[in-house]
Amino acid sequence: MSEILKLLLILIFISLLIVSLETLAHRKVLSAEFARKSLHILAGVLISLSPFIFDNFYYPFITAIAASLFSIAAVKFNFLPRIDPPSRGTLGTFFFSFSFAILLVFYWDNYKWLISLSYLLFVIGDAFAAIVGENSKRRITLAINSEPKTLQGALTIFATTFLLFAAFWSIFKHQLSFLDLSLDKFVIFNIIVSTVAMVVEILSRKGSDNIFLPIVISFTIFICVIQPQYLDSFALGFVLSILIVFISLRFKFLSIEGALSTFLLALFIYGLGEWKWTLPIFVFFLFSSILSKLSGSSKKSSVTMGRTKGSERDMMQVFANGGIAFITITLNFLFPNDSWYLVYLVSLSVSMTDTWSTEIGTWLGEKTFLITNLKTVNRGESGGVSLVGTIGGVFGSIVVISSGLIFVNLSVELFIMLVIFGTVGSVIDSILGASIQAKYYCTNCHSIVELKTHCNRAAEFKSGFGMMNNDLVNFSSVLIISIIFFTIL
Repeated sequence: MSEILKLLLILIFISLLIVSLETLAHRKVLSAEFARKSLHILAGVLISLSPFIFDNFYYPFITAIAASLFSIAAVKFNFLPRIDPPSRGTLGTFFFSFSFAILLVFYWDNYKWLISLSYLLFVIGDAFAAIVGENSKRRITLAINSEPKTLQGALTIFATTFLLFAAFWSIFKHQLSFLDLSLDKFVIFNIIVSTVAMVVEILSRKGSDNIFLPIVISFTIFICVIQPQYLDSFALGFVLSILIVFISLRFKFLSIEGALSTFLLALFIYGLGEWKWTLPIFVFFLFSSILSKLSGSSKKSSVTMGRTKGSERDMMQVFANGGIAFITITLNFLFPNDSWYLVYLVSLSVSMTDTWSTEIGTWLGEKTFLITNLKTVNRGESGGVSLVGTIGGVFGSIVVISSGLIFVNLSVELFIMLVIFGTVGSVIDSILGASIQAKYYCTNCHSIVELKTHCNRAAEFKSGFGMMNNDLVNFSSVLIISIIFFTIL
């Protein structure tokens, strides 16, 4: 059968499926949610098999891109008012197809089985989690972020992923030699993959699980199966990550959302880099968390009231400070080079310097000046700098970089260079905070704040860009200085 004929048959089948389910939902034979998930399962299973249906990469890839564009048009022009109405306000259907296109790009040449497996785990697990979560009579809600999930749904995606992966392994372990793991190692590996899927599902918002789930699942399997030497590191990293989560929640260093995000970050960093890469970010996390607690509990903590967040870090703060570190270690895995470790230290140096200068300046500083015009501002205000805070930030940079000296030999010149880049990154953060970060004026307490609401009332927009919050400023400063440092290495 020709490739074009295969493509036409698949498109006809999916089109008939969409029309049928939309009609059934319109006539209330099926609920809109059940019809949507049925479409995801039936179309998703067929799509997941396409790497073995087509011989040419471009047929499934173009189909996935076309489906992604159609989903945007369907929402915009309300083609599917029951299955995917504009009122849902998500890009979930777009991500559903687009994530498959990404998998095709990365794995088509050598790992077609990984495309099918990871996408199938996502399609079945995500759909069953939603169905079980929505239809449970005694739903236990996990109010972790702005989009609550259910405990039943979370456990369902874990169980579904575990069982499907186990079935795949039992059938194909002899055909695919790198799947020929011992039973105990596979069970450990499967628990890791299933837990990662569950955590990603819990943390996702507005349909983003449709892109993150298949990509993260595929990457986790790719690391540990294609290069089995990483499996032991991931197993130990899994235990350490759970321990970090419990400690963080016990001492309220992190919100639940932040703790789950840290679990993923710690798992991959230790799994890919062991202690060499883990110790510096652990030093940053531990000392910065303690300092935030000390600053927040001091008598002068009232100056922090205008901040967006408290001393418990959430998901966005975790990735704002550790996201570039994760990207760097991933690049080191894909393209090994000793320079990546130095970029890694610089990224953490920027985060450490900024955090320490902010916390120490807020806690101990007497006079704070806006970095762009040197006018006196309240302690803790974005873009504000103080002498004691700056000194504290430099010391923080020295601490985190020193933690990396256990594993690499750095010349005095390079060590000083790393500290300078960390300090410059903090300065860039302050400049961005003073110039483009969104700021609001509270008409009740007459303070400049980062919050849209303050003193239980709406605050007036004052300056900056609405989307540019403190987390994005932090991430941007780390990204900028890391790129500059990498280009001069």
